[in-house]
Amino acid sequence: MNPIVKLNKHISRPAGRVIIYNDRLYRFAQDDEPTYGIQVFGFEITLLTEIAYEEKIISEKPIIRFSGKGWNANGMHQIDAIKVGKRWIAVVDGKN
Repeated sequence: MNPIVKLNKHISRPAGRVIIYNDRLYRFAQDDEPTYGIQVFGFEITLLTEIAYEEKIISEKPIIRFSGKGWNANGMHQIDAIKVGKRWIAVVDGKN
């Protein structure tokens, strides 16, 4: 029931918190088609008001994706990035 992106299993499910980087907002989204959590894409939020929302994809290549083996063999659906001091760190999860 995402009010921002509807009826698109490739990008409608959130994949972490929205972050601010270089004074711009970014959203991460899970690709759940054809199966749950196969990869994560990033989007720059270009318009955000009480009544309007627009975004553009950062790259056609996913930020992270399942590997087919190991800790993320069967799924990759979350990235949580945070700035600590002058460095960015990120936590991701996977399903094996």
